[in-house]
Amino acid sequence: NEAGAFNLLVYTMFVCGIRGMYLQGMNQFKVWMEYLNRQLSINMPKLTGHLERMGMSSVMYAAPWFLSLFGASMPLDLVSGVLDVLLVERSAPILFKVALVLLEGCEEHLL
Repeated sequence: NEAGAFNLLVYTMFVCGIRGMYLQGMNQFKVWMEYLNRQLSINMPKLTGHLERMGMSSVMYAAPWFLSLFGASMPLDLVSGVLDVLLVERSAPILFKVALVLLEGCEEHLL
């Protein structure tokens, strides 16, 4: 129902802490993209170097993932799992974990 959907939206924004991604200036989103860059450079330095040489920043590929909570580009079963963990853990680290796993799974192909 509409009230339940709205309550879930409010919960996701405020309790899970993703509201800042959508506020004017998108400051939280920018910080999160920098954090993703740091994690990528620690966990996959070869891929990081390759992407930098190609002129690609994390915003170019990860913005749709984070801003849509993976809904814009991933299968529904993956999105459902991400949302389940986000709602249970009440925090956004799952978004970074999923992004890093996706990149790790594609690393050989991207290189």
